[in-house]
Amino acid sequence: MNDKLNFLQRYNKDVRIIEEKDMINFLPFIPKTWSNIFKESNMEERIRKTLELWKLSLAQELSLTLSYMENNLITIELITYNDKIAILYGMNHENTSRIIYYEGLLDIDFGENTSLKKSWERVPKSIACFYENIHNGFYYYPSHALGLVSLDEVTYFNDFEWSILDEIEAPISINLEKTFGFFSSGGGGYVAVDLDNKEENVAVIWYDDCEPDYNVNFWDVVDEWILIGFQS
Repeated sequence: MNDKLNFLQRYNKDVRIIEEKDMINFLPFIPKTWSNIFKESNMEERIRKTLELWKLSLAQELSLTLSYMENNLITIELITYNDKIAILYGMNHENTSRIIYYEGLLDIDFGENTSLKKSWERVPKSIACFYENIHNGFYYYPSHALGLVSLDEVTYFNDFEWSILDEIEAPISINLEKTFGFFSSGGGGYVAVDLDNKEENVAVIWYDDCEPDYNVNFWDVVDEWILIGFQS
């Protein structure tokens, strides 16, 4: 436990792992679905119920992610910091002996991302379902900018000046004023959704140094990129 906490505190000195003896004090403040999971003290059973929760929402969309988690997920824990409560996933890395940690916040908090908050009802149902029914983002713990980012970190494209726009000859095929990057590669890449596009789950892969890739399936790309993150 101490080694794990020392690792986590490298990235957030205020983080605390909620121990079993303290769990009862936190259960009233988390969604009922997760409260039922964390009432379970047996880790294997807790993991099983967590994977069931994911499958109920996005079994097909995140099949690669779920397959990896089924084979490598070893811990599901609650952590707290800065008055927030989050789920911490501990997974074996397939190619090394290390453990990788992913996080998902349990509060639906847009922070200062007012543009997304105002547009939330237009977000594709499956994406909203993930954030509302599972948790607020799913990202690499040491870097909150790698994965499905939390709502306060979702990139609103109209807030940025993209240098690639000076290099693209053809008009771009998205409305920057309605486009949000829900997934970040951690290296300047985004899987983004133009809310003006009425087709469900149609997205764009966007980098600031190369041509956009339009009309991709949001979950196909996200699933592949999450798996790449797991295996990196």
